[in-house]
Amino acid sequence: MSASESKPLVWMLVADKQGDNRQAQVVADLLDVPYEVRHVYPLPKYVKGKPWVRASINHLDLERSDPLTAPWPDILITVGRRPSMAALWIQKQSQGRTRIVLVGRQPRHLNRYAMVISSCQYITARDPRIVRIALPLDDSDTTDYTNIATDGSTALLVGGPTRTYRMLPGDARAMLEVARRHSGDALIRIVTSRRTPAAVVREFEGLTNSNTLLLAWSATPAPGQPTYSEVIRSSERFVVTGDSISMVCDAVRTARPVGIFVLPYKYRLAGLWHRLITQVATADNVPLTNPIARCLRWIADSRLMRLPRSFSAFFEFLIAHGSASYIDDGFPSQIKPIGAQDTEELRRRLAQLVDSIPR
Repeated sequence: MSASESKPLVWMLVADKQGDNRQAQVVADLLDVPYEVRHVYPLPKYVKGKPWVRASINHLDLERSDPLTAPWPDILITVGRRPSMAALWIQKQSQGRTRIVLVGRQPRHLNRYAMVISSCQYITARDPRIVRIALPLDDSDTTDYTNIATDGSTALLVGGPTRTYRMLPGDARAMLEVARRHSGDALIRIVTSRRTPAAVVREFEGLTNSNTLLLAWSATPAPGQPTYSEVIRSSERFVVTGDSISMVCDAVRTARPVGIFVLPYKYRLAGLWHRLITQVATADNVPLTNPIARCLRWIADSRLMRLPRSFSAFFEFLIAHGSASYIDDGFPSQIKPIGAQDTEELRRRLAQLVDSIPR
């Protein structure tokens, strides 16, 4: 359909990252108008290599990708660096008529986008085109956890070290100790991941007892061992290491008690930097007193550069909302489910975008 008809022509432009694609799918479904899906795939050298962001399709494998031809869409929903470059190219071919909705981090050329949907892990400019949401969008698990009985256990979800955070055997002891302290006599299931260091797994092995079960990650899980999804469904409460946004989101979406175990920073300077970033992220209604934080807020609002994502800002958002706590403070006593309010706000903003298309 064209804009002159009753409904706008909408494309969802996605690539080969399934997590990204699910986020774009949520947005496309919220539009409540028909849409077409276009898949684009990068050339081999750009599967991991990052092309310079511009309006271009030169980085795409056009033989594998779906055709990108007129009639050009009125609204284009996309996510990620490589598809968004193609989206900018499509906008150029449409002589600027195509309105782009981007899911993810604030782009450098914000003025080219009609809407940017960013979760609270990203530091963004205070701009009306940016819609802030709590959690990354995901429709892969639509389970109603309120109707699922739990077994009273605590799940200790363990990620691994990052460029910012460390994870050593001593950290394993600390996280299990705090999980036990706040779980009482409940069974604790330790679920490690692909990124968990072998030394940390061995430390957990030495700390297990009749009340602690280790479910170590394996490419070939042992027969009868509960899967990650099964642990999520059955656990009464969660302790999650703060290196993984996705694991924290999986736990928070259950609307059950979640305690975040913040791993130690690898370097002292990293801790100072992230504390400043957290101030900037929460500065919408809070005056900044630190001159460096004020400078960073000005940089973000002026869009001179994009600030990095902040795990600390993500944690603070969840805690302020009532959806999680720092596990050192115990589990939250009351849980405020998160997500539905984001969906309704998104639906409202997307409806406004559809209504703004000339008929």
